[in-house]
Amino acid sequence: MIRFLETITDKESYVSKRNVQFITEALGKKNVRFHRIANPDVLSELNIDNDDILIAETRDGVVRHAVSMLGCRNTVESDRTIVLTQNKEYVKSELQRHGILSPRKITIEEVKKGYTYFVKPMFGEDSNFVDIDSVCQSKEEVRRKADVIQKAGFTPMIEEFIGGEEYTVALLMKEGKKEAYPIKVNLFTPWNIMTHAAKFSENEICEAVYNTRLEDIAKKAFEVVGCQHYMRIDFRRDSQGRYYLIDFNLFPGLGPTDHFAKCMNLHLNISYHDVLTKIIETATK
Repeated sequence: MIRFLETITDKESYVSKRNVQFITEALGKKNVRFHRIANPDVLSELNIDNDDILIAETRDGVVRHAVSMLGCRNTVESDRTIVLTQNKEYVKSELQRHGILSPRKITIEEVKKGYTYFVKPMFGEDSNFVDIDSVCQSKEEVRRKADVIQKAGFTPMIEEFIGGEEYTVALLMKEGKKEAYPIKVNLFTPWNIMTHAAKFSENEICEAVYNTRLEDIAKKAFEVVGCQHYMRIDFRRDSQGRYYLIDFNLFPGLGPTDHFAKCMNLHLNISYHDVLTKIIETATK
């Protein structure tokens, strides 16, 4: 039995209702279950046995620990991986130590006329609160966007804006070997940025990228944050050909039209069922 597990303590559901239908159709109704639980005590009621595979898409430390003690194969990540992929400020220093570029963090006092900046929440993923107004060219615009994020209960972060091309890389770990599948995402948005709305739009053109340098950078970043199963990483490529790591997606969308599946389809020409199978195969005891 393949079980997808989330906790209600996470602010967002990583497996949407729409994707539940797609995953069920691909794997078969008899072979898959979906659970969204409040606490680890509920696990004992799910009749999980050692032959089950748990795709655990949760940041809840108590639940993750409980899952790891069940004895079945699972995709639980370490506390360190959770922290590094969630805290966009903290992870920058780790990336820098390993020679991986990311946009420089800016203070409001450093904002100058004539430069372009990007404002987003310091924590979280899924491009929440990322829209056209995230790109700012004045201190007033920066403050306005930061206020919107702060009023929603999040901590805003200001970065230098990296103009150029958008890339995303699906990564998996199988039997100790990292696999990377990069694609270029041609967006029809101002500044060519991946907004929250654009993530759920089909108005884009994706193409496979065969670039060992980008693959190596993505694999290195995967290793830096200690990921052991699968994730997707977003990059921007500037006019000088330098790749900047923009964001980690530890729990990427798993639908047939989401970027993770697109990365693998464009490189391997495999079915949606086979994409899910490769994700399931990353589970370990």
